[in-house]
Amino acid sequence: MSVHRYSVSETSKSFEETSRDPLGLYVESLDICRQIVSRFGESPQSLRDVSISLEKVADAMRGLGVGEVAIDGVSRDPLGLYVESLDTRRQIVSRFGESPESLRDVSASLQRIGDFEVVRGNRQQGLDAYLELLSITRRILDSYGDSPDSFRIVSISLNKVADAMRGLGVGEVAIDGVSRDPLGLYVDSLDIRRQIVRRFGESPQSLRDVFVSLSRMTFMAREEGDVAKARAYLREARDILEQMLYRGWDSPQMQQELAWVTGQEAEIDDQE
Repeated sequence: MSVHRYSVSETSKSFEETSRDPLGLYVESLDICRQIVSRFGESPQSLRDVSISLEKVADAMRGLGVGEVAIDGVSRDPLGLYVESLDTRRQIVSRFGESPESLRDVSASLQRIGDFEVVRGNRQQGLDAYLELLSITRRILDSYGDSPDSFRIVSISLNKVADAMRGLGVGEVAIDGVSRDPLGLYVDSLDIRRQIVRRFGESPQSLRDVFVSLSRMTFMAREEGDVAKARAYLREARDILEQMLYRGWDSPQMQQELAWVTGQEAEIDDQE
């Protein structure tokens, strides 16, 4: 495992020397953000800057395949930095009160941690993070009004929970005191995405989100052997893609997705 060591003196190199070392630049930025907090006191913005810098260092480490970085003589790994960023964002909420931005920052940290844990094979820890993510995103929606973004992050959270449950082989989890299964969560996510299209209009993002949910539902229906439902989801998925083509929103990805729908339809035909 490679260990990169940085100190204040090392991060004081000229820009020309450090410009080829993004990780070093992010570590230096983290040091500066911490100095601002130390010298001028804590504020929502100064603490947020620290949390962002922590995530930037962790993201750079992962991109470079670096397992540990020695920051001020202490070895740190990406997960520890993500957790510290989350703790800092929770501190902002507890000390300075909730706001849409502060809660969105907490939700972004939870999603990062959940994704990281799932990639590492720690699916239970990932599920725990996603369940809290779902709770926070619903709070944002309930407390600060509906918008395409606030609805969308709830739909993503529902899918994240359902995906993690399936990965663990968990049939049900309790959410707000109600037992939920993966299929029900996928259905809720699809309903929300359809609602976004109805209420806020069509866009490439909103229509593609509906398509992604329909593809998940197709897989679930095929796993359960429900050919009729699978066909219905595929028909709607094709309609969505054709709407996008009609609107001029073509792309290589969309052509791949059309080919996927055609392939799924052919597989179902072959099985009958």
